[in-house]
Amino acid sequence: MRFSNLIFPLVTSLVHCLEYDKNPYIVVFGDGFSDIGNTDSSVSYTPTWFGRFSNGPVWNEYFSHDNNYTLISYAYGGSTLNSTFTSSLSGLSFNIPSFFDQFGMYNKTFSQLYNQNLVDNDIAVISFGSNEILAAIGEISNGSIDTDSFSDNIANNMKEAIKRLNNFGYKKIFITNILDIVSTPNFSSLPESYNKSVNELVVMINKKLDDLVSLNLIEVSTKKLDYVRIIDLYKFFSIVAKPEIAKKLNFTVIDQPCVTLNGDSTLNSTCKNQDDYVFYSKSHPTTRIHNLLSTLFAQFINSPNFNITDASILQLANSRNFAISGSSKSNYLFNNNTDETGMINILEYTVDKSTEYSPNIISNKKAIKSNENNGQSKSSSSLPISKNFNSAIFIIISIIALLQAFNLY
Repeated sequence: MRFSNLIFPLVTSLVHCLEYDKNPYIVVFGDGFSDIGNTDSSVSYTPTWFGRFSNGPVWNEYFSHDNNYTLISYAYGGSTLNSTFTSSLSGLSFNIPSFFDQFGMYNKTFSQLYNQNLVDNDIAVISFGSNEILAAIGEISNGSIDTDSFSDNIANNMKEAIKRLNNFGYKKIFITNILDIVSTPNFSSLPESYNKSVNELVVMINKKLDDLVSLNLIEVSTKKLDYVRIIDLYKFFSIVAKPEIAKKLNFTVIDQPCVTLNGDSTLNSTCKNQDDYVFYSKSHPTTRIHNLLSTLFAQFINSPNFNITDASILQLANSRNFAISGSSKSNYLFNNNTDETGMINILEYTVDKSTEYSPNIISNKKAIKSNENNGQSKSSSSLPISKNFNSAIFIIISIIALLQAFNLY
């Protein structure tokens, strides 16, 4: 066996050993909008980029990199808040983990974090809603659904989801509302009356989600709650789908997907210039849109009253040189092996990986909390990522140099 075959596993092991640090975590529960590889490829109807329902990294990955967070994503493509409710309306069977399933798995894996104040500085995100609409689209369009009851149920499920996260210990919680779904390619060729019914229901749901937060209708446990904030996906997508705004963002196609499928859900075609498209599939945006959305998300951490307007979205895009960053071809999250492995320049965990490395994650967070409580400086085992990573690289380079010297590499 050539020693070069051992280098990649060595690098991977060193990175996992050394990258645990004082960075806060962002834990995401959601659907395909936030999935980083949890969904089995056999049930993915649209070709994915290493498990992402896009043509590159998704918003929570950009956010984690740009704001120094470690990412854990329990999101699954096709998921809903409450699969039992969705099935009762549509008659469809949902075997994809809903929020309550996702949280149950997370709670089982990380129950040691509970009641130990180990997630004080972490962020939890709940992002659902579009799949509920898509599952009941027939009933919505023909008027056979009680829209008030439907919207109440989603709001109540979101309320319960927030409560469970707060009971676990999360004090900083974000939720997303439902995007302007009729602006997606799914609805571009449908009758106006059809889209009007769908949009009215989305607006009704979003109003109830907004009231849930703004009117302080959330039942907080004995644990302190710093905030619950809404990321307004509806307004964001309404703006970027405007032809005049899309043009300024260097998008030329706003109403068609990059990827088209045959009737049996097999791939029909993929566009040549993917970065020209707002949407990768009929329901999911391209990685450039995810990149811009991550910047919006970051704004709401420090500026909760940030006003989403045409001008503010363009300003965000200009502030990060959006035209040349975060594309599907040249992306600052990519490394030399990304095209082959899908690995990018952040520390992130899927459900499987978070389960595998949960002892390390829990141990690290306990050590950090202990140091904070004792007023001690960080030990060498919890150095900043940059120092730890540089140390790892130095070790690896030294090993490679020795192997080359002996003609073993």
